[in-house]
Amino acid sequence: MADIRIKTENYDLAKRQVREGLDAAIRALAFGVQAAAMDNIRQYPEENRPIDTGALLNSIYVTTRDADGRGEAMVRASSAAATPGKSGRTHSAPQGMASDFGHAIMQAKVAVLVEYGVYVEEGTSRKEARPFLRPAFEDIRPKVDEIVKRHVDRALTL
Repeated sequence: MADIRIKTENYDLAKRQVREGLDAAIRALAFGVQAAAMDNIRQYPEENRPIDTGALLNSIYVTTRDADGRGEAMVRASSAAATPGKSGRTHSAPQGMASDFGHAIMQAKVAVLVEYGVYVEEGTSRKEARPFLRPAFEDIRPKVDEIVKRHVDRALTL
């Protein structure tokens, strides 16, 4: 009978490296959605572009949360991250205005801080929808496997 032996001495290292690769991939996906959403806003024809003050564009942000529940907000916008709403307070993303990526280790959310973002995305009875976040999410979806593989492979070669 043949003996099969599996060496597990590097198991913890490999596990940590895979987790770090997945975390990096999730961040890359979220920042990819953020950048695509901002590009989507900029690409509308000028007469229909949802840019007046730049508040919507500058309010698209990314947050991450690790398995311990610790989180951080990360903004990669051209200037200020949020503009106060009519009440003078900033607002969190309305229902349906966030795209989530995540697994048991890391979660990332791309959201819009200004209160009217959902109305631009979904439209109103008076204004047609000018979607920017959902199309950004759909654009990145086919690239998920490639991005995860690239980041995990990079983490395993460190």
